[in-house]
Amino acid sequence: MGATATWDVIGHREAVHHLEQRIASGRVGHAYLIAGPDGVGKTTLALEFARALLCLERDDGVACGVCNSCRRINRTRERRTHPDVTVADVEWQEAVLGSRPGGARQRLSIEAIRWLRQDIVSRPVLSRWKVQIVDDADRLSDTAPDAFLKTLEEPPGSAVIVLVASSLDAIPETIRSRCQHIQLGLMPRREIVTALVERGVSEEEADSIAGIARGRIATALALSENPEALTRWRDEVAEAFGYIREPLGRLRLAGPIAANHTKDRDRTFTLLDHCAGLWRDALMMRAGLPDEISHTELSSAIHELADEFSTSQIVEALEATRRASDDLDRNFQARIALMAMIDRWPDPV
Repeated sequence: MGATATWDVIGHREAVHHLEQRIASGRVGHAYLIAGPDGVGKTTLALEFARALLCLERDDGVACGVCNSCRRINRTRERRTHPDVTVADVEWQEAVLGSRPGGARQRLSIEAIRWLRQDIVSRPVLSRWKVQIVDDADRLSDTAPDAFLKTLEEPPGSAVIVLVASSLDAIPETIRSRCQHIQLGLMPRREIVTALVERGVSEEEADSIAGIARGRIATALALSENPEALTRWRDEVAEAFGYIREPLGRLRLAGPIAANHTKDRDRTFTLLDHCAGLWRDALMMRAGLPDEISHTELSSAIHELADEFSTSQIVEALEATRRASDDLDRNFQARIALMAMIDRWPDPV
């Protein structure tokens, strides 16, 4: 199915209905935690919640979409001009505080939380509510959660704070216990295909993109709207397959790519994500589930990969790849993390 009839959100109907009813009944909480995998629409849901909550024309949980408040709450950062809505992430941190991101795994600092804490106590300008959306709340610096506690414990009457995180468990219990929880999951492949077809994408291309997205609607939409990005994605996947299959490719992982990790962290994490996706596809193929693979354009090559190794070997390779990504996220030395991963991959024939 496509977008809901009330909010511009694809899927996640239970979450939309819950928030809509909270607004309509006047029982809006002061702190929410929206959790789910990357790319499933968590921030989109938070922004649509803010739009419905701050709408100047309606108070039934459905935004009118045309009032001054609705028009100022935009998904595009540059067009987001509502004075009562703040979306705090690393790009915002750099713009407001001058803190340089330094890579995809940069954390929100205690200075950012202090800024938010001071801002939330100021009176709203356009609406009765002041909304703060803290994106990547699971990437707060070590000291930031404690700085946030008092605000969550004693929020101003006009405050609504929405934390966005990859999982509930990634948030400290002291923070988690003070929020209402909304869990979002990966979307069914067929639902993503339908949404893309409704936007003019051919059925075949939509199915291919949905496979690549692996349940992440934001990824699917971004790739469908940018052919160059889709081509680049497929080229990156082909490159990752070469690292899995070719001994020289594995040497490059442990050599130049590891050496360049500090300068280009995004590339390393993207590469490992592609490798994990390919090992997962091999596992699906090995299990006799070819319709479940993500990279349909490589189905023949993945079939050969699945035939070459046992199920246990593929599972270990997948686990090793995910472990390497986690280790790099914790700032382990890149060469050691990638070498440990390669040592657990089965040797190519």
